[in-house]
Amino acid sequence: MKIKGFNLLLTALCMSGIMSCGVASCGDDPETPTWKGIKSPDNTKVTGTVSGDFDIDNPQPGSMATVTLSAFPGSQSSFQDLQSQIGGTPVGAAVLPLVGMEVYYQRGSRIGLECIRSSCTESTFTDRLQQRLLDMYKSTDANYFRPYQVAAFLKDATPENGYNPTRPYTFELTYKSKEEAQLLGGTVYTFRLKYSGSESSKDVQIQVVRPNGQPYFIASSWSSCYVYVKQIAYGQTFNGLD
Repeated sequence: MKIKGFNLLLTALCMSGIMSCGVASCGDDPETPTWKGIKSPDNTKVTGTVSGDFDIDNPQPGSMATVTLSAFPGSQSSFQDLQSQIGGTPVGAAVLPLVGMEVYYQRGSRIGLECIRSSCTESTFTDRLQQRLLDMYKSTDANYFRPYQVAAFLKDATPENGYNPTRPYTFELTYKSKEEAQLLGGTVYTFRLKYSGSESSKDVQIQVVRPNGQPYFIASSWSSCYVYVKQIAYGQTFNGLD
């Protein structure tokens, strides 16, 4: 009876541990990898540039902008450095949650979630987001697994070419509008980010704001970025992002 009771207790504890690690994704960092291909942190500096005709002092609907990355960050430190380069602009801040998602996939949930959290409002850092990331990047079911989710938002990446973009990596955005948001404590800028992951839409909406007293803009609405993109075409291979 003691052995049986101990086994029942152990089973209950294990089940509790599994449940508590669900959204948090325990033990999936480089030291204890649980999915194939995870890389150790790399603090190599990443260069980010923002260009185009979007002018924050006189924003015109329809103006275009691009964010170009030399690579994707390999650590939280590298991500923070990139944020210091482009996060002071609405355009650069609009793509940083996606950059954080790629860090999540390549370097593990602990690092990735911290990067994402720092690039969006707390109200958008939801359990739904975290569960979707688990499904998208760790599922063994091909219907959910999307290692190329972020690649679908990069220039020249399509399902037909396996979502393999050209280098340097480029995000293309169109400015739509702005409005004052007292609840968020600043001006909200709305952009459409071009992508190739849908049959029905060629872009997704992202909104950013710089709360009063904060150094960077952060995303205040970006849930369309983690809607599953189309699967790659038959016979194609996604080569990964650097």
